[in-house]
Amino acid sequence: MLRVGLAQLASRRSKDDGLRAALKAIGELESSDLVVLPEYLMGIRSEEAEPLDGHVVRELGRVARSSNVAVVANIAERGEGGTYNSTLAISPKGEVVAVHRKTLLFDALGQRESNVFMEGELELTLLKIAGFTAGLATCFELRFPELFRAMALAGANLFLVSAAWYKGAMKEEQWSLMVKARAHENTSYLVGVGNAADQFVGRSVVVGPWGNTELELGHEERTVIWKLREEEVERARSSLPLLDMAKRRLPQPRMRVERARLL
Repeated sequence: MLRVGLAQLASRRSKDDGLRAALKAIGELESSDLVVLPEYLMGIRSEEAEPLDGHVVRELGRVARSSNVAVVANIAERGEGGTYNSTLAISPKGEVVAVHRKTLLFDALGQRESNVFMEGELELTLLKIAGFTAGLATCFELRFPELFRAMALAGANLFLVSAAWYKGAMKEEQWSLMVKARAHENTSYLVGVGNAADQFVGRSVVVGPWGNTELELGHEERTVIWKLREEEVERARSSLPLLDMAKRRLPQPRMRVERARLL
């Protein structure tokens, strides 16, 4: 069993305000094993970017260590060659063990995320978390089933998605559809944590391996702890062996895989 803390928070006026909200939420969720934060909480502007050894990451690591929880958090990272939309996995020791730089940027529906961020390299980021292997993804990447199938074939049975899903025509329906589809087509859990600011939909979810919504948090700021059970994945995959069939009969995606242990 894995206890996941969902911190559905809204972006603040400044990076520091967002950081304070994140640190408070981690403290509130310290009885969980893992806390997941939304995308853009610590800023989106390139001038807000900082390196992996910067103040934001040091503070997140400090509170992860003092609360004895793992944290998945999203930052604007100042890295080699430019600014990246990066989702970090921070261990209970306060160490960054993996970084997923968003590969598929939101250059659609009138938005140009690439005006701020560089594309990360196309690779899979998998984390060993107790009895689960979690794959990291960020928001718009939900629209690409190939990425999630590749993670599942590489061993993922849980997807962790930090998101800031913009409001708009049919956008909430699309979010609901895709979180369920990505979970069920890969007989995996999916935890999607959304930004609750006015321009985003919020609607953080836990979806089970049958595509069933176990939890949805609505539009306002909320923090909740939810239990994930490995046996649910085992039952789904035993009854509906989609991945085994795909391995036997379909072409296999080839992507570089970064693996790390988080818990």
